[in-house]
Amino acid sequence: MRNIIYDAAYGAVCSLAVLIIGLVLPRKWFNPESMLFAERKWENGGKIYNRLYVSKWKSKLPDMSKYIKQMLSKRIHGTETADDINRLIAETCVAEAAHYVLMALSVGMVIIWRDVGGLICCLCYAAGNIPYIIIQRYNRPRLARMMNRLKSRSC
Repeated sequence: MRNIIYDAAYGAVCSLAVLIIGLVLPRKWFNPESMLFAERKWENGGKIYNRLYVSKWKSKLPDMSKYIKQMLSKRIHGTETADDINRLIAETCVAEAAHYVLMALSVGMVIIWRDVGGLICCLCYAAGNIPYIIIQRYNRPRLARMMNRLKSRSC
């Protein structure tokens, strides 16, 4: 029982640390066209995520921007400027990177609890980050299309 508490505490500390670091990192460090964040051919403009019904379940997952005022709200109201959309695109990159880091840090759970229980905690913690990565990869092409529409209107 003690090991699962240690793993849970480790996961909470990792999540908090990555959240804080993500809040302070300069957004200019995150290029949506870099190899990590660029759209893959198989994503087909985000359409692959429609098959996963992302639009149906994404709002049911916790969104930290609803609870932490320092975070940029992810809500689109239709009055956004190109700068607002650029900030949202950068935020999707930060969030995606944060969840990749959390997946990598999940290995620590196996180190803490060197048993099958540690492996189960590690896999669950890592897998719990996948839906958030999917949401970022779903939203970024949509935001890019919105950005292109805004740019074409202003020309």
